[in-house]
Amino acid sequence: MFIFFALSGFLITYLAVREYAFSGRIDMAAFIRRRVVRLVPALAVFLIVWMVVSAAFTGHVWLTTVPQGGPGQVMGLGTVLEAAAAALTYVMNWAVIFNWFSGYVPIGHIWSLAIEMQFYLIWVSILAVIFRYGRHAALRLAVAGSLLASADVILLTHLGLGGLRVYMGTDTRAGTLLAGSAAALFWSHSKRELKDSKILPPLALVSVGVILWSGYALQKSQLSVGGQMAWPLTALACATTIIYLVERPDTLLGRIATGRVIKYLGKRSYALYLWHYVWLTWFRSLGFPGIAAGLIMSLITAELSWRLVEEPASKWRQAGRKGSRQANLSDKGVGKAQRAGMPRLQMELGR
Repeated sequence: MFIFFALSGFLITYLAVREYAFSGRIDMAAFIRRRVVRLVPALAVFLIVWMVVSAAFTGHVWLTTVPQGGPGQVMGLGTVLEAAAAALTYVMNWAVIFNWFSGYVPIGHIWSLAIEMQFYLIWVSILAVIFRYGRHAALRLAVAGSLLASADVILLTHLGLGGLRVYMGTDTRAGTLLAGSAAALFWSHSKRELKDSKILPPLALVSVGVILWSGYALQKSQLSVGGQMAWPLTALACATTIIYLVERPDTLLGRIATGRVIKYLGKRSYALYLWHYVWLTWFRSLGFPGIAAGLIMSLITAELSWRLVEEPASKWRQAGRKGSRQANLSDKGVGKAQRAGMPRLQMELGR
């Protein structure tokens, strides 16, 4: 989850940086439309199928059997509707934390999607304002916010509010998202310096070691020194690793991260994320063959979602964006600057 959130923070911030560099502003309405077109169609199809299956097999415990093991529970239609509402309004993480549901919800894995959407709306809105004061102001804010979020993890843990509150909280997970954002802000303005940097490879190696270590440390008590330090250190390590991968794609690690298999799965990762948990839930009672069947069905539904839902929505969005861009070229001169490769990034965010 740390890598996932750091990468998300990096990508969404870099997109915001690029938009501001070329247009001098961030169009929040257009940003929200892009997020809706990218995320909602696949989520809506997933929820419709899940609700139909849940309604058709009401009373069957295999609908809610936990993939990691453990008995299922009978799930009423009211709980199904509550879960769908929480998913579509992107508050699943807080609904799970505060137990807003009338029964067990077997699609709680959407909590991370809720955090992402909440972060996107808040952070990009802040960037739209703070970019007026320069890139360094945004970078300082991202670093400070990441540190405060890490301190929040420690505070909540010592107050006895660990567990789901720390694991699924938007405020606690913001530390890694903002670390990725800080990486994007730093990298977008320091490409020349990083190109020949000799310290970046050893830093990346140490970062990979920290990420591997965190898998052990996070299994320990949250009150332990390792359990508390794992949050900020892993966030920093993920951000450093991402910078290394985007700056050195020709290295062994870079080639692995950009290989055909990774690219294929990357395009379908959102659908895989949506579908894998319910398939593993539904087939859990079959044992190991059920796990294999769940993974196969996850790949099949992800492919169908990509081809029939996500790719058509993406093409529709790109067609609309192209038309809008052409309409604005004469007004703002953006097209000329882009064609000439003029580094407006330095001009707009160089302070």
